[in-house]
Amino acid sequence: FNQINALISRSRKKRKEQKMKQTQPLPEETPEIQESTSDEDDKPIDPETIMQSEHEYLWEKYGNANDIMKRGYNICLNTKQKDILIVGYNPSFNKSESIGNQPPYELPDSPLLNQLLVSPTTDLRSRAAYIDLFSFRESDHTKANQQVVLNPQMFSYVVEQVCLTQNMIEELIRPKLIIVLNQDSWAYFGKLPEFTWMGYRYLSYPKIISNEVWRIVDYSKKPDRINIEREQTNIKNSLAIFLSEKDKAHFPTPDELTKLLK
Repeated sequence: FNQINALISRSRKKRKEQKMKQTQPLPEETPEIQESTSDEDDKPIDPETIMQSEHEYLWEKYGNANDIMKRGYNICLNTKQKDILIVGYNPSFNKSESIGNQPPYELPDSPLLNQLLVSPTTDLRSRAAYIDLFSFRESDHTKANQQVVLNPQMFSYVVEQVCLTQNMIEELIRPKLIIVLNQDSWAYFGKLPEFTWMGYRYLSYPKIISNEVWRIVDYSKKPDRINIEREQTNIKNSLAIFLSEKDKAHFPTPDELTKLLK
């Protein structure tokens, strides 16, 4: 893990250096330094642009690895902080859809998410964000794991993708409550003791709703934690609920989620 994370860090540094070289003028073309009246440099970096460029970089490296990766990526549009983050596994794909990277989509209007966010008395959609752990497109979960996630030849991609997803959670969304919907995703959030990945460390939260709730207290000290450039977490004290999308009968209600956000 540490070796691959170091490779990721070096490749990102190299990309930044290349971009700087491309934008720097040649010595003989260097203009006189003038006081700029433009506030262009002060403009915030667009998170959508970052997310797109980072995914384009991933698909430049791994986009021809297999039939699933050749379909391109699809990501949910996240541009600002949200109180609730719902985490899925990967976007679906059917044969009627086009091949190629897809434009970002908004928070899905699906029965599954609406069960968590909408009730006759409560609507949490404006406070919620959605992100998939992986951005490749495949509806068959078993096939996705075989060809990509659990394929040893795709291990580097998996590490880089999970790092990118974690960075978006930590730097942009910064949720107060994370709901991890797919059981296969639990391991990547450090919930299972035998796996580290993102490496969050949890403490049990007082039981005020019917579901088990955990509080993020820190990063794990385990040496196999990915994204080791991140020394401190930006979502310390955020809460986490780990669910299975197959067990909708035991989902927390929107009113229960509201209790956790107070």
